Amino acid sequence: EDKGRAYEKYLLNPASLPDAAKPLPSILITSAEDLIQKDTLKLEGILKQKHAAHELLNYPKGETNKLVHVFSVCYPMYPESREVLRKMDRYFKEHKEG
Repeated sequence: EDKGRAYEKYLLNPASLPDAAKPLPSILITSAEDLIQKDTLKLEGILKQKHAAHELLNYPKGETNKLVHVFSVCYPMYPESREVLRKMDRYFKEHKEG
């Protein structure tokens, strides 16, 4: 469904995105149980290479809960999710513009 869209080239080559626009401060969240962890880590490498403001939260395999893709959204009751939300709140307050 993304074929032919203006942003398709960035989906196919995400490394070109920071050259097209200055990335906003970003926080990346993943875990060993996230099906796209590899992609998130690749994006983190791109942001690091471009000196873009970002923070990576990379969790190991959960001891009690499965930390699957978007676990902090789907399972806000997990202690790890509450930690993610606290860290996101802190990060974006520190990087607030204006």
